[in-house]
Amino acid sequence: MNLKGVQFTKVYIDILFLCNFIMDFCLLIFFCRLTDIKSPVKRVALSAFCGAVSDCILIYLNPVMPLKIIFGNIIIPAVIIFTAFFGITVLNVKLMLKYIIIWYFSAFAAGGLISCVFGDRINIYELAFSAIFIIFAGNVILRYGNLSGLRKTNNNIYSITIYKNKRFCTGFAKYDSANTLYEPISGSNVIVCACDTVKEFLTEGEKKYIELFPSLPDEWDGKTMLRSIPFSSVGEKRGCMPAVALDKVCISKGKRKMIYKGCYLAISDNGISINKDYDFLLNYKMKL
Repeated sequence: MNLKGVQFTKVYIDILFLCNFIMDFCLLIFFCRLTDIKSPVKRVALSAFCGAVSDCILIYLNPVMPLKIIFGNIIIPAVIIFTAFFGITVLNVKLMLKYIIIWYFSAFAAGGLISCVFGDRINIYELAFSAIFIIFAGNVILRYGNLSGLRKTNNNIYSITIYKNKRFCTGFAKYDSANTLYEPISGSNVIVCACDTVKEFLTEGEKKYIELFPSLPDEWDGKTMLRSIPFSSVGEKRGCMPAVALDKVCISKGKRKMIYKGCYLAISDNGISINKDYDFLLNYKMKL
């Protein structure tokens, strides 16, 4: 093969990794500010590491152009976002696609800016300057760019774990300022969920009593106890929901954590979230 006249570019894998790691890390900081997702720095660093390794592997393998486009613009951003935010916020397919689009345009704008200012070649000092500029520009855009529509809609969705008699159930809960339900006798806070969400959490006796509600069983089993929680909603008649007492409820988001004791879990016949973004509705007093 005659390679006369062909120019080659020498690529150092360590420099390539470092550049990609720094840029991915800064873009993730910008991304967190833009979407208001509070991911720990360790998770952001791990995500940037995964992104940098993936980019190096992609360049080393040098696949055909269609695969390069798919991996570079879809697969690798999905890996970065999933690593940074899994368990911290709800990641359904719709939200993942939205975040990938935001990530793509953020990276495209940052890359275009760096190329425009520094050209095709960039040293480590210029890279550091670019990283600082990206974070600064992100804060300016966030404050003055009127981009509130890009911020995630589930800002008040937390991880939740409910406990009772050594049993527990985990999921996601939405803070609902309209949920003013309380247990009439004790005045305790009430959270709401659909029956299907906690079917593995409830005892057989509780399931049976909930199916009979508001009727009473012919004979009490001596251990199952329910409470009747009155409710009213716009456009519907007033009614009551069956509820069981909980030992404690733990809600968390990032490093923040709060434990509430003496709460009740009301069981609804209807679903809680149309898009299944969350499983529980928190009481208005249960703030993190």
